[in-house]
Amino acid sequence: MADRLTQLQDCLDQLATQFYASIRYISNHHPPSALPNHPNLSAASPPAPSASAPTNQPASNNASNNPTNPLDPSNTTTAANPPPPDSNFNANVTPVHPPPPPPVPPVSFSAAQKELARDLLTKTRQITYLISVLPGVENSEKEQEGRIRALEQELREVEAERVQAVQEMEAWQGRLESVIGNMRR
Repeated sequence: MADRLTQLQDCLDQLATQFYASIRYISNHHPPSALPNHPNLSAASPPAPSASAPTNQPASNNASNNPTNPLDPSNTTTAANPPPPDSNFNANVTPVHPPPPPPVPPVSFSAAQKELARDLLTKTRQITYLISVLPGVENSEKEQEGRIRALEQELREVEAERVQAVQEMEAWQGRLESVIGNMRR
C-alpha cells in the first residue's frame, strides 16, 4: 500500500482526469442551443459554394484561371518546382474534421451530468479525507518529533525481541540437528 502522500497525488491526478473527461463529455454531447440576444450566425452567412455547383464561366476560363491547374501552360508549380513556403498555396482548403457526435436526449444528458457531478464529489471527499489523516494537520512539530522518538524506541525493542527469537531458533535448530545426528548413528 502506498503512503498517504502518494495516495493523495494519485487522487489529485484522477480528479484532474475526471474534470477533463466531464468537460469533454458535456462539450461533445450537449444539446444544441442558440446564444441569447445574438442573431443566428448560420442564417447571416452566405452558403458555401459546393464543388458540384455550376459556374457561369466557360470551362476554358475555369482551367486557365485556376493557378493549380496542371493543364495551364502558365502554371509554374510542379513537383520539380514547388511553391514557395510563404505562398498561399491551397489556402482555400479547409481541414476535414470528423462530424460531431449526435446530441443525446435531454433526459440521458441530465442523468449523465448528475453522475459526473457525483463522481467528482466522491473524489473530492476522498481527497479531503486523505488530507485530514495526514500527520501534522492537528499536531505541532514537537508532538511529531516526540511521536517519532517513541516509534524509534518501540522499533528498537521489537528488533531486540526479533534478535533474541533468532538466537533461540538457532539454538533449537542446533539441538535438533544433534538429536537427528545421534539417531542416524
